[in-house]
Amino acid sequence: MKILYYMAAGLPVITTSFGARGIVGRARDALLICDIVDFPSAISRLSDNPTEWVFRSEAGMAAVREEYDWSVIAGRLDGVISNLICK
Repeated sequence: MKILYYMAAGLPVITTSFGARGIVGRARDALLICDIVDFPSAISRLSDNPTEWVFRSEAGMAAVREEYDWSVIAGRLDGVISNLICK
């Protein structure tokens, strides 16, 4: 959950593949996923490249809003429950 909160706040996120587990779709594409030993170079990469910083920040915010917002999740759940009840 904390990665999604960071993304929703507009922070570009660097994480490991373990940290990114369960995050799919556009939200995963916005993450910078690398091994922990590569974090220093990933941090440098983002700090030296404002274009990538802004891209990952905006992509993360949009993905969380469109895929992980509670209203979106509730809508999906409503569809699943309705299908179960109507069968």
